[in-house]
Amino acid sequence: MPKTIIHPADAAPPVGPYHHAVRAGDFLFCSGQIPLAPDSGLLVAGGIWEQTERVLENIKIILKIRTWTSAMWSKRLFS
Repeated sequence: MPKTIIHPADAAPPVGPYHHAVRAGDFLFCSGQIPLAPDSGLLVAGGIWEQTERVLENIKIILKIRTWTSAMWSKRLFS
């Protein structure tokens, strides 16, 4: 199955040798998201609420690339 690396133009660059997401067939694998602001590439200020909101917004940026909707994806959060 061919893989496609996903690098959204309007997302903060990944830290280290990582990708925003990888698409394999009908699956999109997205993991290890951190609360980086797309405009600065820096961690957002604030506490857990602000950082969680930024992570979810970053995931929405990734999902918009292929017009994925929330009805099409599942999420698992680990702390």
